[in-house]
Amino acid sequence: MALFDRYAHVYDRFIELVRVHRPQRFVELLEISCHGSAYSVLDVGGGTGSLAQKILMLQDNLHFTILDPSNLMLKRVPTQAKERARIVTVQGQGEKLPFARGTFHRVMIADVLHHTQDPEQVMKQAFQVLKAGGIMVVQEYNPEWLRNRLLIFLEKIIIDPSMQAIFPSDLKKWGRKAGFFEGEIFFDKLQFFWKGKKKNRRF
Repeated sequence: MALFDRYAHVYDRFIELVRVHRPQRFVELLEISCHGSAYSVLDVGGGTGSLAQKILMLQDNLHFTILDPSNLMLKRVPTQAKERARIVTVQGQGEKLPFARGTFHRVMIADVLHHTQDPEQVMKQAFQVLKAGGIMVVQEYNPEWLRNRLLIFLEKIIIDPSMQAIFPSDLKKWGRKAGFFEGEIFFDKLQFFWKGKKKNRRF
């Protein structure tokens, strides 16, 4: 059983309650606000597609692939969104992405990395499937805030005993090792975002 199988039926309601998603922030950081260009976006650990749907409401020039280990979460992605070919669902792990090199224009990982067994490997895999010149954005709780330390402690007890706190310095280090030539940190209240870019090829 995947970790979030048992929470699939209440996940969307919980997310709305805590308001953890920042769709507008992802639009800005992923640089997908220009019209006329179609972007393929990989949402690693995207679950029920709730964040992808919010982003699609802001930008209609996107095609999402949502990867998640929980089939029950993926089953809750609205059929209508899949029928319009706006969202494709794939069951799998971030540590071993089932996609060819250079498949996606953008990769996003929202509030997920701290649940993965090997977050550094997830970063490396994401780099491989990103197209040259592509952008990846990772959102995490900021463990340097006292309130977040409490949330992380409670989540560790209630949901995932193996979860680990992710610090901005961790993402900077893993991003460099993965191959990203730019790695910036943006703070947003109790959360932070890491943004990395993949170099364009030189011919």
